[in-house]
Amino acid sequence: MTDQTKPTITPEEAAADLARLEQKAIDGGDVTVADLTAARERITLARLFHKGIEGRAQDKRMQEADQLRAKTKTDVAKWFTDGEYIDPLVAYDQAVAALEHLVKVIDRDGELLTEAYRAMDRGGIYMNGGDGQNHRDFDERNHAALGSGTVGAVVLGGVMYSREQSAGDWVRAAALTVAKAHEGLPIRGLGRLDNIVEGQLPATIRNRAV
Repeated sequence: MTDQTKPTITPEEAAADLARLEQKAIDGGDVTVADLTAARERITLARLFHKGIEGRAQDKRMQEADQLRAKTKTDVAKWFTDGEYIDPLVAYDQAVAALEHLVKVIDRDGELLTEAYRAMDRGGIYMNGGDGQNHRDFDERNHAALGSGTVGAVVLGGVMYSREQSAGDWVRAAALTVAKAHEGLPIRGLGRLDNIVEGQLPATIRNRAV
């Protein structure tokens, strides 16, 4: 169909033209069979033409919808395949490793305090008596301090290294800190994690910002 033969009116307009011709004939006007036939054919042609327009528009919409779905699938998949998605098991293993490291650090630091005290004792470096009666060669800047039979701290070059609370207290404190930063971290069927591990933070953590 060339541009010259394409209908320039809508099916509704063509139907209205036919209705006017029919009314004109009813009123005794000059209307021929050819006029009526042409008017009816214009209705048919306009309907076919606009049906084709609607069909092509529908096909285009369906094609665009298919393209959008395909693009969306590809784009969303990239969120998971291009590194943004992290397997929770990987993060879990990293968290467990970090807590294992924390436990080892606390335990080893305690061992070092005991080893340092023994070495200092063998080397003639006197400890803090704890009763105010220090040895005359007591060195304020280098000594060990005992408490209840345990090495509570070692001072070396004026720097104090204190014995920390148990590693369990530090692991609990780590869990509590994370829970409080995330609305308590609800646990299914158990309430909130912050309530479960609630307790005082080790002194070293409490005092570090002081």
